[in-house]
This record gives sequence, structure tokens and C-alpha cells, in this order.
Amino acid sequence: MRNRMQLINSNQITMEQIPKLNLGEQKSAIFCYETTTLVILQISPLFVIIIANPAASIGTLRNLRNSLEPIVIEISNATGLH
Repeated sequence: MRNRMQLINSNQITMEQIPKLNLGEQKSAIFCYETTTLVILQISPLFVIIIANPAASIGTLRNLRNSLEPIVIEISNATGLH
């Protein structure tokens, strides 16, 4: 649990700094650790956090956005988050 909180905290810090780079909206963030790869996909209004084995294909994990987007939209509509 402690490691998850550290990973989430890393994401929050990164998300706060991204606008300062003036690169536009951030769609994903990738963090590679010794034992874990963390991919965070921003699918408004939610974030999808994927925790994977470091041997997993980062490109494949990023491409999950296409499959997950309809699910996230349905969740946001069902919960009134849209």
C-alpha cells in the first residue's frame, strides 16, 4: 500500500509540473521502476492507472486507451462525472 501511495504521489507532482512546459494537455504518463511499470492514462474526466510488470510492452499499455475509453465514458456518465 505504501508503494502505491508513493506512485500516486509521483503522478500528482508530475501532473502539477506538466503545464509549466507548455506542451499541451497530457494524455499519459509512464513511470518505470525496478519492479514495476506504471502507466497513467488521462481519459477525461478520470485517470486510468495501469500497474504492470517492467517487461510489459509500454506501447501496448498506452494503446489500451482505445479499448478503455468507452468504458471510462460509460462510468463517468453513470456516476454523473461528465
